[in-house]
Amino acid sequence: MRLMRWTLPALAAALTLSGSAFGQSGDNLDITLFQPQIDVSAESFPNRDFDTQAGEYGSGASKIGLLVPLGSTHLRPQKSILGYQFLGVADFQKTTPDITFLNDNHHLTTGTLAVAGLALTQSKNLVIGAAGVSFGEDEAISGSPSYRFWGGAAATHKMGKKSTLLYGGAVTYTFGRGLALPIIGAIWRLNQKWSLTAFAPFYVVAGYTATDNVTFRIRTGPAGNVFRFSNDNQSEFTSEPDVVYLKIVQWRTTGEIEWKASKNVTLMAEAGSVTTAKFAFSDNARGEHPFFDDKTAEAPYARFAARFRFGKTILDEWPKP
Repeated sequence: MRLMRWTLPALAAALTLSGSAFGQSGDNLDITLFQPQIDVSAESFPNRDFDTQAGEYGSGASKIGLLVPLGSTHLRPQKSILGYQFLGVADFQKTTPDITFLNDNHHLTTGTLAVAGLALTQSKNLVIGAAGVSFGEDEAISGSPSYRFWGGAAATHKMGKKSTLLYGGAVTYTFGRGLALPIIGAIWRLNQKWSLTAFAPFYVVAGYTATDNVTFRIRTGPAGNVFRFSNDNQSEFTSEPDVVYLKIVQWRTTGEIEWKASKNVTLMAEAGSVTTAKFAFSDNARGEHPFFDDKTAEAPYARFAARFRFGKTILDEWPKP
């Protein structure tokens, strides 16, 4: 649902700019509004002791994400849906955890492939949905990944000039197993500089727009996943299957700075703390009856990211006042 942060302003701007064309003809319009986008990032946190059992846990990860418009943005002046757009979404992450009580080094991979659609209604509310597949795997497991459904939908409802309601639902693995959860939240525009977004149960973000190119954020929320984990020939855990499941649930609180270095390049740096609230191995994907179950103390956390956009949109070509 990160798409909401930038799709709603883009759709609203296009409809405003195209208002004269709407009024003159009333015809449907197809325009180029969204650009292909690549995101790359790297994150890390150092080892911390497990709370009750021997060993330590820390991790580093790198990620690449791709967002591609599927066709043009369709504007329809006489319809209840003013505009809509389809997008292709994909990402891949490689994580190298340091789990000191294990015999071997393991590399975990996660990925998502989905199609998203978004629409703007006559009341200027945004509706967005996405559906696809994802996976979480130990690289040492042979064969194709075990794919699982991933998806969700959310909508906005304007409550006034400064507040917008968010609601919807999602199938998520953030809490260490597949769950279908409701989404409820709101966006408050406190003034021209400050905003506050609550998107329960996933995050709360306070944002401060320092300049047109620099934004500061403070965010807090959960992070996690469930992975199929290799125990081939009982190399790690005796008397357990060749494939077990690793459940990780964390809580992260960070500060972030985002700098728009140019029209098509944005750089981000994030730092704060991470607490691993759940680190468990079990023989089933739901994490029931774990044979290892622990947590770690708070650790410092850092993340660096860059976003690259390609091509031009109607907003770039529109005559400047």
